[in-house]
Amino acid sequence: MNLQQAKHLAHKVLANEANPEEKAALQQYIQDNALLPGLEEQLFPLQELMSAPDSALPAGMEERILTPLTGGNAPAIPARRPVLRQLLRISAAAAVVLIVCLGAYRLLHTDRTPETTLQTLVTPNGSQGNITLADGTQIRLNGGTTLRYPSSFTGKTREIYLDGEAFFEVSEDSSHPFIIHAPAFTTTVLGTSFNIKSAAGQQLSEVAVATGKVRVAATVAGTADSVAYLTPGEVVYYHPNDPAGIHKGSIAFNMIGAWKDRRFHYDQTPLHSILHDMESAYGLHFRVVNPAVLSCTFSATFNNMTATEILQTLALMSQVKFQIKDSLTEVSGQSCN
Repeated sequence: MNLQQAKHLAHKVLANEANPEEKAALQQYIQDNALLPGLEEQLFPLQELMSAPDSALPAGMEERILTPLTGGNAPAIPARRPVLRQLLRISAAAAVVLIVCLGAYRLLHTDRTPETTLQTLVTPNGSQGNITLADGTQIRLNGGTTLRYPSSFTGKTREIYLDGEAFFEVSEDSSHPFIIHAPAFTTTVLGTSFNIKSAAGQQLSEVAVATGKVRVAATVAGTADSVAYLTPGEVVYYHPNDPAGIHKGSIAFNMIGAWKDRRFHYDQTPLHSILHDMESAYGLHFRVVNPAVLSCTFSATFNNMTATEILQTLALMSQVKFQIKDSLTEVSGQSCN
């Protein structure tokens, strides 16, 4: 999500027109960009609200904002008392910023773990990581992955943040849904095992379920078909440039989280996705000489092979060439189109 999209969502929240997924997406954007100077002012232009004439403020906005703050008893705003209205406008506008930034439930209708309580676990490329959360949930992290999680879970939900790829075995607790926020998806489960692959800047994201049932919602506002329910053996894919939204399909059980054993299955998969897997699993660094080769697609299965063996096989299957130069692997060749 970019700033313009976030501004659009902020406007919908204030107008009481945002759905739960849009509110969650806005909250995630605010948390991910908490250090961006002037973010609150850009999303909620206080000067506009404070300097606008009385009639310019949307009807009922003061009451809608003040009601959550007063427990449902918003004060009446006399039409002939501009000073009081101005003070209320300033207070209301400031309250909006405070409520959104702190993730207040009543305005955004979502419980969030305070940013200051989150621990961070990072697995570098070429390695894997394991962690057991406070509720007993076990997570296996692929290389190049960042996980943010609380030391203990409080409130009505169990929420964590993922950037990269991980396999989850979630402890069952029907009264406290487990929610994973990732760049492309928000995934909600009660107790199940599944794999999520979603990294910032990554072109293709996916969620695949091994056991149980999960709810997956695309976090990009306006995405068509943005919610899907998955059962064992099902997978959803998302590409940011695909206006159709997320696509649902099937997947072999033995390929869900297969990266843990360095097994990879590709079916007409573009080279850029394969290289990303090689970076995460083997710690390789690539320099692409001809970007056109990244669109080349491959169908192959690699079972516990070395990185060199995989690259050699890809080269034999196409016009793509790989050459190791110092710490970089140079990718060159001709387009496959």
